[in-house]
Amino acid sequence: MQATAGDDKGVTQVQFLVDGTVVALDSRASDGWSASWDTTRSPDGQHTVTATATDTAGQTASHSVTVVVQNAAPPQAGTISVSSITYGTSTGRQGSADLSVTIDVVDSVGKPVANAHVWANLYLNGRVFMTPVGATNASGSFTFKVNRAPAGSYKTTVMKLSAAGLTWDGVTPTNGFTKSR
Repeated sequence: MQATAGDDKGVTQVQFLVDGTVVALDSRASDGWSASWDTTRSPDGQHTVTATATDTAGQTASHSVTVVVQNAAPPQAGTISVSSITYGTSTGRQGSADLSVTIDVVDSVGKPVANAHVWANLYLNGRVFMTPVGATNASGSFTFKVNRAPAGSYKTTVMKLSAAGLTWDGVTPTNGFTKSR
């Protein structure tokens, strides 16, 4: 918050209030009249910010403005999203390395979504390698496996995501994995 204050007798301090409560007092004019307000500690909605200047004779003058605090974007009702795509390897038959890919699905408030249907493309070196289809488990995860996965660069793109009464936000998070052998 910043305020401009001046008086022929000189200004000694500027007090900053939010909704009538003092949040800061600035008595160092060298850096201008300013103060910080951590809005995360205030509820969302309208607030009145007031700057009250005091001169050397003890006289005061105030100015107020109304501001709107919105700390977090309101969740969109009925949306689902892919929160993460992770990769892992395990030893398969005859010492080969298998690749597993897990797609995690959450609703608009971050709660895992069970029984969401997932359609994806797994790319290997920039070309579609396989098209896994399945449903998320009770933890909101759909995992598929590539037995004896070849070496190369992998990337997964979700093509479609659906769950009863919910709409997919259409976003696939950045992901990738490089398998050396």
